[in-house]
Amino acid sequence: MRGRIVNLENLRYFQLLYYHRSFSAAAEAVPMTKQGLRKSIHSLESQLKTKLYLGTQEGIKITESGERLYQFFNEVDPAYRCLVSDLVRIDSDNSLAVSLGFSFGTFSIFQKPITDYIDTNLEPSIVTTSLPEKILVRELEAGLFDLAVTWGKSDSPYLEYHHIAEISFYVVLNKNNPLSSKSEFLLYDLKEESLISLGSFHKLHNLLEDACLQAGFTPRFRYCTCELPVIQTYLDQNAGVGFSLPPDLRFFSHDTLVTAPLLDFKLPIGISYRKGHNLIPSETEIIDILSDALLSQ
Repeated sequence: MRGRIVNLENLRYFQLLYYHRSFSAAAEAVPMTKQGLRKSIHSLESQLKTKLYLGTQEGIKITESGERLYQFFNEVDPAYRCLVSDLVRIDSDNSLAVSLGFSFGTFSIFQKPITDYIDTNLEPSIVTTSLPEKILVRELEAGLFDLAVTWGKSDSPYLEYHHIAEISFYVVLNKNNPLSSKSEFLLYDLKEESLISLGSFHKLHNLLEDACLQAGFTPRFRYCTCELPVIQTYLDQNAGVGFSLPPDLRFFSHDTLVTAPLLDFKLPIGISYRKGHNLIPSETEIIDILSDALLSQ
């Protein structure tokens, strides 16, 4: 491109920024620091000599060049990660490497056990990637991942699913909200509330929307963002009701905010893999580690 070699990892980071429209959320999905992600995106822009995004009051806006780059990388990214997986397998005697995918939102739940396992075990080698669940399922079907942590069982006829547990989902709201005195919630309690969601590309948004419809009302999603500082700002302004996974509750421990569990909405989480795929010992071990980590919480 324009006589320059482009770093594919920087393209990968741009893809995450495109999905999240937020540096904070995209950096968490890698994971890396927000400053590091900004540096990588700016390096990519410098290499390509073009502007890929604009910062606006509403958030990140992708430029025409950014849209074209995103389309291009969607074509080359699967082949790139397949190559990386193959190389890791070669370096690990073809049998001990595990390519592990995480649906957006799941990595924070398992970050510590996965990090601890990698730090204390030379084998198996683990390559981790976070993706929107629709893309993750598609690439799991294509063999680009060995295992994937997903929000429940997918509709794919080509995948097996190992259910681990159902985890709690929490309501987060300003203390000035009339509902703030409640110690627990049902979905229907939020019927008249403006809701702060993660966006339609996120499986959690889809699960929450479906659950609200089953509870008898259409949710009023007012804001959609994955950027925690933006969500905190909306909550501080009492502009809506937000939601949180258990590992993220620490971000909302403010004097102005309260949290409470949703009693009739639990999130299914488990491990998916291709039908007919014979799990090798290292994959079974990883499934057991993830299961034990979640069930012990």
